[in-house]
Amino acid sequence: MNTDEEPIAKRRRMAKERKARWLARQSQESLGRIREVDAAAYRRRIEAETPAQSQDRLERYVEAHHLVRNQSQRIRDEAIHFIKAQVETHNCGPMSIICQFLKSKNFAAERPSDGKFTSCCRKGKIKLEKPSDALSNDFLYSNFLLDLLTNPNNPDYKNFHDSIRSYNSAVSFASMGTKVVDFNFSGGEPYVFKVHCQIPHRTSHIQSVNGQAPQYVQLYVIDSTQATKIRVNHPANEQCNLRILDQIDRFFRRHNRLSDTYRMFREVESRIIAESNEAGEDVPVVNMVFRCDRHSYQLRYNAPTANEIAMVFVNSDGEPPFERNIRVYPLNPENLQQPFININILSPNLDPMAYPIFFPYAEPGWQPN
Repeated sequence: MNTDEEPIAKRRRMAKERKARWLARQSQESLGRIREVDAAAYRRRIEAETPAQSQDRLERYVEAHHLVRNQSQRIRDEAIHFIKAQVETHNCGPMSIICQFLKSKNFAAERPSDGKFTSCCRKGKIKLEKPSDALSNDFLYSNFLLDLLTNPNNPDYKNFHDSIRSYNSAVSFASMGTKVVDFNFSGGEPYVFKVHCQIPHRTSHIQSVNGQAPQYVQLYVIDSTQATKIRVNHPANEQCNLRILDQIDRFFRRHNRLSDTYRMFREVESRIIAESNEAGEDVPVVNMVFRCDRHSYQLRYNAPTANEIAMVFVNSDGEPPFERNIRVYPLNPENLQQPFININILSPNLDPMAYPIFFPYAEPGWQPN
């Protein structure tokens, strides 16, 4: 104990200690009773108010709330402006330096001393093969789409670039299905696209359910004009040009192998139904399976019901003789109300199905090995 402590300071210290001990002795129940008493007293004051007093109290509450909210917003804005003021702009210049091997575009500051880039092709050691079909026929990117993507003088260039995600989704054979987490942005922050859980890609069977409008692959087995009208009337495509959508649809119907594949399936289905009805027999199972490896395509399968992408089977169980990861029916036989099929992330068909603008011929995307 400090024997030199002043009497006044000692009394103050002891008073604080007594108060601390008293507070420590208070049980949670007594604190609850205190709150109940205070609440009851507050209710009595409210009940005893005149209409004018009640209105005055509510106005004070509103004013206090606005003051707190405005202060919080002011502090937040000041922080944002402070951060922006501290950011120094750095311009890397145009990406005008071309790799002599891969023809990739690079910034001037990226060029090594020997002029050979490592980041894109490890100085020419990595070579990208030209996309080709199972018969080794080269695919050349469509001039029509290339002009929309790269020619600023094209009158549709700006609209196509501004709405390219909508155009791609409108003509795609599959979609990305996930739970998007929305943020409430009120300042100048950049938009953040945040998803929750897994990101599956899904395609569909060829018949719509519950009276829904056709979508995805279902649009490629109906008339082209009708399909384009359905696409352009979708709320997500309100900025898309009907003429451009029609041109893309007609191009895909002539050149895209996925489009050919689904039409092949629909033609086989229609023929089998007609033959079964004429013979008075039950309609057999008609289903289509996609090949895991298009390079395994064999000419002995090159019948009206097969191509390098998929084969159509007509039998009691439709069991295919090779490995597959996408199996399509007119309607889902296990659940008629479920039109979607998940696509394996390792499937070479995922990229051309989900991003047809970049794979206009349905050339295979990434796959193992």
